[in-house]
Amino acid sequence: MSRIKIDLPNDWHFETRVAVRITDLNYGGHVGNQHFLAYMHEARVQWLHIHGWSEMNLEGVGLIMSDASIRFRREVFYGNNLLIKLAVADLGMSSFTLVYGFYEADSMEWVGSGQIGMAFMDYQTRKLATMPQAFRNTFSS
Repeated sequence: MSRIKIDLPNDWHFETRVAVRITDLNYGGHVGNQHFLAYMHEARVQWLHIHGWSEMNLEGVGLIMSDASIRFRREVFYGNNLLIKLAVADLGMSSFTLVYGFYEADSMEWVGSGQIGMAFMDYQTRKLATMPQAFRNTFSS
């Protein structure tokens, strides 16, 4: 069986911390897989906010998620604090990838990673939109 490979960058564009809540646990006593997607969403919204953007208005267009993948390295438990790092990668004409690294904040142990494909969307026409030049200029290094 092949495994998902997520290349973590050397440089990150944003980081935030999230405390693991009791409601994040599954019947195995560790964070349920669906909560990692929610953590990625939270980090993405915070990252957009610091730039003055939102998912519905990033330089006049919106964003839509095209795919998502998560790779787990070890269990995460109630009481852990996660450091979530985010980087922008793979800029295309109307899309890009957000790469995430999950670390246990106290030990800085890597506990998992994820990536989300994002596309620019014109929600009035319901069609893909071209990447705004300001976004490209900010993250094309």
